[in-house]
Amino acid sequence: MTDDQEVEELDYDINDIIISTLSGVENEKQMLFGTVSTNLVDAAMTDIYANSIPLSTTPLITSINDYSTTITQEIYQQLKGDASDIAARKRWWVEKEMASKHNFTVAVLGLGAMGSGIAENMLKNGYKLVVWNRTQSKTKALVDAGSISVATPREAAQQCDVIISCLFDDKSVFDIVQGENGLLAGIRKDSVHISTTTISPMAATQLTNLHQEKGVHYISGPVLGRPDVAAAGKLRTFLSGSQTIIDSITTIIECYCGGGLIYVGEDSAHACVMKLSANLCVASIIDMYGQIYALNEGWKVSTDITKQLFSMLLTHPGILAYSEKVRNREYTNPGGVALRGD
Repeated sequence: MTDDQEVEELDYDINDIIISTLSGVENEKQMLFGTVSTNLVDAAMTDIYANSIPLSTTPLITSINDYSTTITQEIYQQLKGDASDIAARKRWWVEKEMASKHNFTVAVLGLGAMGSGIAENMLKNGYKLVVWNRTQSKTKALVDAGSISVATPREAAQQCDVIISCLFDDKSVFDIVQGENGLLAGIRKDSVHISTTTISPMAATQLTNLHQEKGVHYISGPVLGRPDVAAAGKLRTFLSGSQTIIDSITTIIECYCGGGLIYVGEDSAHACVMKLSANLCVASIIDMYGQIYALNEGWKVSTDITKQLFSMLLTHPGILAYSEKVRNREYTNPGGVALRGD
């Protein structure tokens, strides 16, 4: 067999491995499989790994190309050896890269304006998705897009590794967690429940204890953002709970929280405290806007001028300096404004 024939045979062997590995993960219509007819091994590897993977999987493309670069010389040395050994290494690499994404089944419980956006982003990122909503008709669009709808949170928990709940308040979260049809009645050991709902710190502590009794993990992950931000996958989140568990599911959280993740600590209540603090900041600023615009308009000051005031002050170093002084309990300010007021 000539070198050309050996390379072409190796090409087909590796393509077969990639096809068999990925066909159950991605729609075959999304794949391109190139044909290699060259005696240059590095050119063959470039063609195989640049063109023989799902077009939508950019991180995988990067990893495969990085991998092919590091092992090109090894393959060159083993070209006349057993191609199946080389193919086995390719299979291991592809499976390793895909495992963090496609071996998880994710549930989204609660398909309101925020939850539906989170669910859509899980599908866009290739996860197997199970959905539940109290009003079953709201699951239709997601089912049409490829998710599975279930009748109860319990059924969702029985099928999933990670459960994301996006609900209204403390009561709504406890309603889907507890009871005969609650997720804890069907949850699998070592599964993870991420609550994205804004709830009280006390509720988060109670939920942590309930989950620990079942041998499963509870992560507080309340989100910041509007429904359009959720749909774009750009929410921000505060996270508290086990750092190890959060690290293991970061790729899932990033599907809907592309805006940023802030780890608050092990205590699940702390993420809720931070979310309530963020809400207070936003509410206070909106109230301030209204009060100042009303004052200035009453005196016929242009709203454009008032807008400049906000632009100047809200990010001014002096304002940020006062934040640091309050943080450090520095209530006196020689040469400036004393914070005590006496």
